[in-house]
Amino acid sequence: MNEQGSTRGGCACGAIRYCFTGDPVLEYKCHCLDCQLASGGGGVAAIWVLADGFTLIRGEPRYWEIIADSGRKIARGFCADCGTPVLVRISVPGIMGIFATSLDQPERFRPEYEIWTSKARSWDDLNKDIPHFEENFSVDVVRRRLKQ
Repeated sequence: MNEQGSTRGGCACGAIRYCFTGDPVLEYKCHCLDCQLASGGGGVAAIWVLADGFTLIRGEPRYWEIIADSGRKIARGFCADCGTPVLVRISVPGIMGIFATSLDQPERFRPEYEIWTSKARSWDDLNKDIPHFEENFSVDVVRRRLKQ
């Protein structure tokens, strides 16, 4: 958090900037094949925040929509100038997804879960200290988080 009480981030070239207030709803790493391709690595470090507290300050990501392994639509937003993955539109009403690597202070990311570990690469070590799901989250985990 910065002194204005919001967390900020954006793309590498600065064309896209955003901020959000409040604590994340959920922080996790996803190892599905789509996230591996989107990240260019072992998966995506993702944060869910309440859409009401999210503001796009500058620029507009270019979105690419797919049907994810979960069967739901997902649209990943990236900077059309530098290619940095920044945002994710998910099919959970009132939630905005953010690539944790796009935060101004990415070290503030604290993953609570790892999902789609059945697709994780042998060279991408899983965090032994947090719960793993072989596929997607348990519906109960998501429901509990959204009610908090």
